[in-house]
Amino acid sequence: MIEDKCGPMPVQEQYQIYDTDLVLGWILEDDTPVHVAASYALDFVEERAREFGKVEVWSNLWGR
Repeated sequence: MIEDKCGPMPVQEQYQIYDTDLVLGWILEDDTPVHVAASYALDFVEERAREFGKVEVWSNLWGR
């Protein structure tokens, strides 16, 4: 079985960086400007990098 080779399937909290539906809702429903929502999303990425101990690896928050 695949589970035997790779281990248990991770739960969403283990791989999701931030709630994209939340940020998209701000843009679509609350009329938040995209640049403001993007700024918040990057803040979420930075926060998650600290939680994972990956601040240096994730220093470029846009992923490039």
